[in-house]
Amino acid sequence: MQYLPEILAIITAIFLYLIFEKLSNKYIIAKLNSNYHPMIKTALRLFLIFVISITLMSEAGIDVNALLTSFGISGLAISLASREVLSNIISGIMLQVQRPYKLGDLITVKSQRGKVIEINLRFTILKSDDKTILIPNRIMLSDPIIIES
Repeated sequence: MQYLPEILAIITAIFLYLIFEKLSNKYIIAKLNSNYHPMIKTALRLFLIFVISITLMSEAGIDVNALLTSFGISGLAISLASREVLSNIISGIMLQVQRPYKLGDLITVKSQRGKVIEINLRFTILKSDDKTILIPNRIMLSDPIIIES
């Protein structure tokens, strides 16, 4: 009986994990390009496991303040070091959700004109007559885009 609160916390955590997994599949992942489903599912799963682990350690009486502080400092250092890459990735996710243009559209952005052949997390790839143009997704969100078809 002395471990009852910890057992209840573990059961609750598993239950919440399953609910979150179901809801994320239905409302978040369904709106994104199917190419990104495995990556987004993995990221959401890892985040949820992290939160549940910290919660369970805290419930078990383990002091998690130092651990959370070190994760926070590490996250800050990584985000500052890779600011441009993260900006493009976040912009790529936003483009997948908003979908201002789609594959096959003929667009012009920053005087570059071409047909959209791929939208990945870092770049939107255009195909022009004899060249392939990679435009960072942060530019696709911040600059005007002319959609011709």
